[in-house]
Formats: sequence, C-alpha cells, structure tokens
Amino acid sequence: MTGLWTGLRQLALIGLLALLPATAGHAADASGFDIAGMRIGMSSDEVVALARSQGFEDIRSDIAPSFNQAVAIQNRQRIDFSQYAGVQTLMFKNDSEEFRVSFVQTPSGSRASSISYSFFGANVSSDQMSAQALEKYGEPDERGSREWVWGDTAIRYARTEPFLEFAPDPASFGSVRPVGTLTLVDPSMQKEALEAIKTAAAERADGKQPTF
Repeated sequence: MTGLWTGLRQLALIGLLALLPATAGHAADASGFDIAGMRIGMSSDEVVALARSQGFEDIRSDIAPSFNQAVAIQNRQRIDFSQYAGVQTLMFKNDSEEFRVSFVQTPSGSRASSISYSFFGANVSSDQMSAQALEKYGEPDERGSREWVWGDTAIRYARTEPFLEFAPDPASFGSVRPVGTLTLVDPSMQKEALEAIKTAAAERADGKQPTF
C-alpha cells in the first residue's frame, strides 16, 4: 500500500508540474558573469593588464579597423592594413589554460564581446570543474549532456542576449583534449557596434561630423 501511495504522489506531482507556467528562456543575467575576472565590455588594455597580472606573458593579438577607421571604410575610404588601430582578438595561454577574447569596435575603443576559456589541467577532472562552475554561476538555465547554458538559451545562432556556455569534457580536434570549456558572449554587442558604425558613416557622409 505504501508503494502505491508513493506512486500516486509522484503522479500527482508530475501533473502539478505540467500545469505550472514555463520558466523564462533566459533567467540568469550572464552580463554580470566573468571568467577568471574577465568580463564582457572590458577594453583590450584592461584584458591585457589582467592577463599579465595572472602570469600570462605571451599575449598575441589580431588587429582590426578602429571605430573611426571602420566608419571611414564604410564611406569607401581606403586604409592600409598596417594602420589598423583596433583589436579583433587577444589570445594567451599557459600549460593548463587558454583564453581567446574577441572584440567589437566602439567609439570608446575595442570592447570584449566574447570570452572563450579552455582548461587542460591534468589534476582536475571534468566532474570537479562542473562542480566549480555550479558553485560560481549557480544552477544553469539549461543543462544538456554536452553543454550547460546560463542566460539566453535560444538556439546558438539565434541568441540575442548575453549567455554563458560550459562544456564538460568537450570534443576536440587538437592533440590535447580540454577538461572543460567556458564561453561568455554578448551577441547584442556585435549588432550594436555595426549599427553605430553605419549611423556614424551616414552622418559624416552628410557633413554632420568631421571625418578625422
């Protein structure tokens, strides 16, 4: 009889849960998250300074047109690649960690819009890294077998709000497989940056602003 009562209680609970409204697609505010102190919106100088303070010495960068240069290019002005003053990506790593930070160009300089982190430490398991992720970021809004997501949980390329992805024991094409990867992204920054460049280009083409 006890087993029957337990089964009925479970069925009732399932029915109750089915009647509850669905939770929001992105409950967590991932815009406030950080990976090892690195946050969305940081300038390239801030990222470099933080990386060096953590012992990363070999910091590699890819350049890009600055905001003003992108505006000039939008208005069909030619700028030599060697004169590009913006930062597109910063990459740095050590024996156990690897970062890749991507930037968008804004009037205030290059700002981080995506931060990717991979951990290769031999003394930490995937389960341990998963536990650390839960402790730092809380319960994810979506937990799958291959990845966890905080923030915007829409299909990857349809996301418009900040999100954090954690992939425990991810597949890798490299010679060394990472224990886990974290990816923090604000998709809206790319769209806003492109719109700002187009708007500035149109205003300057109309003579509303100087083109220096």
